[in-house]
Amino acid sequence: MTGNAVLRAFSGYTFFFFAFLLQTERFGVSKHFALATLAVAVAGGSIVAMGIGSWLRSRAPQLILFSVLTVAPVVAAVSAWFFGLTAVITVAFAAILCASLAKLAQDSIVQREIGDEIRSSTFAVSETLNQVANVAGGLLGVLVSILNNGPAGLAIAAALLTLALVILVVRRRRRVLAQRPGPEPVPAARPRSRR
Repeated sequence: MTGNAVLRAFSGYTFFFFAFLLQTERFGVSKHFALATLAVAVAGGSIVAMGIGSWLRSRAPQLILFSVLTVAPVVAAVSAWFFGLTAVITVAFAAILCASLAKLAQDSIVQREIGDEIRSSTFAVSETLNQVANVAGGLLGVLVSILNNGPAGLAIAAALLTLALVILVVRRRRRVLAQRPGPEPVPAARPRSRR
């Protein structure tokens, strides 16, 4: 749920950050054209995510989740370095693609690992967390847009995503190690009886 919320926050961040940034940043095109390309990128990312999700059909959902958590900061960092309208489109596309795939992976994990008696409440908690994360990410995007600096805004997003990825990988590793069975105790040697 945390990984999914991180990516939902990233999608909210990018949408609002770019929506405000494109009001002032021209990229040699009109702001209406730039905003239209942003909307197309978001819609395209969502459509591609549905196609990939139906193709994967919940194979290795943890791998999917950690893969998109790795892709998101890389795309943000590269786009910060090569900032332009193409970078904006790429990040918007990647943000919604990663968030949508993470949601599909999480739903698959919940479906597989959570019992019927609490599954519906788990989905409700998950959706609430996603909405809160989306709003929080959007608010942060609005605040960072005050800088009016596209590369800096994407660098901030890449740094936060990388930090979240490291924390989630460490937590996952600890959980996996805690579930491993310990070494079997060596039976104590019986003292020899004297004759």
